[in-house]
Amino acid sequence: MWTSRESAAALLNAGNTLRYHPRVNPFTTTREAKEYLIAQIVAEAAREGQPLTDIEHRMLYFTETAWMPEDFEQVNSIFKQSYDDNAYEQHIGRLVLELKRRPEHDTNGWHAAAKLLNTEDHYLSILINPHIAANRPSNDALKLLLAAFVGVALLMAATFLYHHLLG
Repeated sequence: MWTSRESAAALLNAGNTLRYHPRVNPFTTTREAKEYLIAQIVAEAAREGQPLTDIEHRMLYFTETAWMPEDFEQVNSIFKQSYDDNAYEQHIGRLVLELKRRPEHDTNGWHAAAKLLNTEDHYLSILINPHIAANRPSNDALKLLLAAFVGVALLMAATFLYHHLLG
């Protein structure tokens, strides 16, 4: 069941912001945590006057390992044909930054939900925690290439010395 934009906005308006104790995770399943995070993102988009399209909203549910809506293959196909992944990820990332800046933002609830969601493989985890996607330094490939080059050079030097000193 999809959370409608209207119900998410109604649930998360300033008067009805949910608050959670920082040491107690109120979410018993990753699905509950995901629904909470998605509702906050959808509500933020609505507050900014740029509501997510149905496809954008549904893409927030993507995962390789856990529950997803039944019609997700069709949703993913439409998304791949009609949307730019990078633009979408930047848009969701900006919404997350904006909602975290709001004074009424429920930091404890957000962190509790994100922590539980991070125990599984969810696209939403990457969208709300950009450091997960960029957990490797940008120069990591260069370091790997350099290490391979040095390894080959050492092997060639060892072979050369072996043949010239012992051969």
